[in-house]
Amino acid sequence: MKRSNYYRLKEGINRCSKFKGGKFQYALAKNMKKLEVEIELIEAAFKPSEDFLEFDKQKVALLTEYGKKDEHGQLLVHQANGEVIFESSEQKDKFQKAFEKLKTKFKKTIDETDKQNREKIAFLNEESDTIEWYMIKKEDIPEDATGDLMLIEDFLL
Repeated sequence: MKRSNYYRLKEGINRCSKFKGGKFQYALAKNMKKLEVEIELIEAAFKPSEDFLEFDKQKVALLTEYGKKDEHGQLLVHQANGEVIFESSEQKDKFQKAFEKLKTKFKKTIDETDKQNREKIAFLNEESDTIEWYMIKKEDIPEDATGDLMLIEDFLL
């Protein structure tokens, strides 16, 4: 199984936790525990650097400074693309200019993070046999199990 499937499998196990059946739930819990450990290790190995977190913090500060806010002071974003809305094109231009300076200041950090992200993607796309899965027997699957079961069947049944 590719490591990238761990996240989908975790979601599937969470969704299947509503179904009854002691043996079924035991198998889910046992596999979830193994998944959580593996995912935690992956996230720790590819954790963003302190410099990148600082870059991100300063980027958010710029967005907060130049972006349009609602009556509660929250940034407004386009629902379609998640981009911040600006009061005017002038405000957007000011943001772009400040953001370019910020990217220049943190160029090395951004490049290192891009490299790290490429490494993470490659790592997640590798096949892995580090987890010994606890397989679920067909007779242990609850009768009321529905479409959510499809999220785990390729891996654990």
